[in-house]
Amino acid sequence: MNSVGIRNGRLEQLRREKGLSRRALAAQLQLRGVDVGQGVVARLESGERKCSQAESIALADIFGADWQK
Repeated sequence: MNSVGIRNGRLEQLRREKGLSRRALAAQLQLRGVDVGQGVVARLESGERKCSQAESIALADIFGADWQK
């Protein structure tokens, strides 16, 4: 499985700009078929865990970004 790093703090910044809690972001990911909870979102934000390709694609959809850049 490919994994993608997110620049330190960027995911949290995007989430906050969109007015989402970690729980709400996890729910949005789940609606897109990515089974994660708010704890995973916290680990992604801290850099403790890298995003899978599926997570990256779903996050790009949520935040209106190109996941390949």
